[in-house]
Amino acid sequence: MKRIVLIAAVLFCSLSVSSLYAQMTDEQVVEYVKSASAAGKNQDQISRELLLRGVTQEQAERIRARVQSQQASGAQGAAQEG
Repeated sequence: MKRIVLIAAVLFCSLSVSSLYAQMTDEQVVEYVKSASAAGKNQDQISRELLLRGVTQEQAERIRARVQSQQASGAQGAAQEG
């Protein structure tokens, strides 16, 4: 039980501290994810690092939706060309 309370306290503090940092732009987040993925980091590691850099859940979801939309548009365009 103490361990859960400690983890919750650390998470709360990290969320509070992350809001003190300047937030990354959407493009900076996309570039960071690309470079971190190329470096072999998994999605969980990247998510934690982005959280520490001030990226909010809302921003991450907005970027994910935009990237998926762009990928779908690119895939449709490629299929029509082929």
